[in-house]
Amino acid sequence: MTDDLVGGRTSGHPLERLPGRHGDGAVPHSLARGVRILHVEDDELNRALVRTALARSTEPMLCTARLIEAADIACARAILAEAPVDVVLLDMRLPDGSGLALAAEMQRADLVEPPIVVALSGAVEMQQRGAALAAGCAAVLSKPYPMASLCDLLIVQLRRRAAEPGGSAEDKAASTSSNQSASTSSN
Repeated sequence: MTDDLVGGRTSGHPLERLPGRHGDGAVPHSLARGVRILHVEDDELNRALVRTALARSTEPMLCTARLIEAADIACARAILAEAPVDVVLLDMRLPDGSGLALAAEMQRADLVEPPIVVALSGAVEMQQRGAALAAGCAAVLSKPYPMASLCDLLIVQLRRRAAEPGGSAEDKAASTSSNQSASTSSN
């Protein structure tokens, strides 16, 4: 299922944030209402490729995910303010700024359940990869990337989130370290 962005709003029903933090007995919102993926990308062809990859996936978490699209940071901020998302696929170069700035904002925000952020970039050198991870990205994929690599990465990240709902700072640090290795090998 896809929620297409129209004027900064999604066409689906408004979703409410479920109360509680991980570890307090609350069900992670991704499990209660289905996975929501925000794809922040200014290139229509790249957005279409991700739509197709998710729709064709044999993984139920992905083929039934709600994909919300934003062509710039301003639209992405509006969507994030409306309702939580599970994953943000974030282009690093957007018309109104750097995706890294948005990733850092999400990391600093006091979110009940911060989204998994995957940086997508056409030019990723080791320094840029490190900056993306430092800004809070769980992984970095260099464009062009095989759609299977994106789907595999999403499945691993979503399953990890579901299995470790009370993840601590140490868990996040270990996850970031292992994701850096995984993202390097998937390019």
